[in-house]
Amino acid sequence: MEDLEGFYKLIDSMISDDWYDILHPNTKEWELQFQETLDDFLYKGGAGFMCCKRKRSRQGNSDNECTVSIDVSQRFKVTFEIMNMMEGLWLQGKRILKGIDQCESSRPLNMDQVVQYAMRLKGTTHSPPENSNVTDTTWHYELFPQYHFLGIPNVDQMHNSRLFALSKLQEQTCAPQVTFERISESMHRMRIVCSTENSTIYYQTSRINVNDRDPATGQPTRSFTAPAIYNPENKFHFRTNCEPFTVHAWAICDPLRKSGVVQERGALDLPV
Repeated sequence: MEDLEGFYKLIDSMISDDWYDILHPNTKEWELQFQETLDDFLYKGGAGFMCCKRKRSRQGNSDNECTVSIDVSQRFKVTFEIMNMMEGLWLQGKRILKGIDQCESSRPLNMDQVVQYAMRLKGTTHSPPENSNVTDTTWHYELFPQYHFLGIPNVDQMHNSRLFALSKLQEQTCAPQVTFERISESMHRMRIVCSTENSTIYYQTSRINVNDRDPATGQPTRSFTAPAIYNPENKFHFRTNCEPFTVHAWAICDPLRKSGVVQERGALDLPV
């Protein structure tokens, strides 16, 4: 309840007093005010021709009392330009309103059904074009050709989908932060903290073995330590000039989802 009151105060502080004077678009007064503004714009030569300034009061005058010296072709040109300017905004707003109505009328998603449906489709679909996660791209594209008219979703469209919106950050454990504190000229200390309360932090380290290379790729191999639970009471001291290593850390807190894995390099990359 306190959060709602704080949100109400924040919105109330952003609203200006003159906003209450804005007329409703469906009223006759708003239509008259809009017409006066349009006539002022045309009278000042904004459309490239001269016309008389239409005089209208808030009580309203008949159209016969106004004389406008505009040619028929010029009227059509101005109307066509206004239509092109307003058509895109109107269609976009109409789509947004339609989406809101669909969300209000639809029932909540059952995640079990969503997962079951995704498992049924996993063998018949492919990832967005930005992701290259196939071994043989030529054979893959022959089975699933990426024509522009097929409507293949990209990453931005997937992020804007309703299913992605259900994955809220509040349902996931915050990622931990790995820091290296200098305690002397030759020693540093590692600290890992997580902003999620009552969370368990796991970590492991990896090193690059320069003398041991992979025969298939020719690149140096990487060795990992077993994952362990981080205990802040222990002293994680190491020498500054030791061999470079990388710390991998993640956090778990039931019933939230597991956080992402963060990586921080230590040793020779640390500032002196």
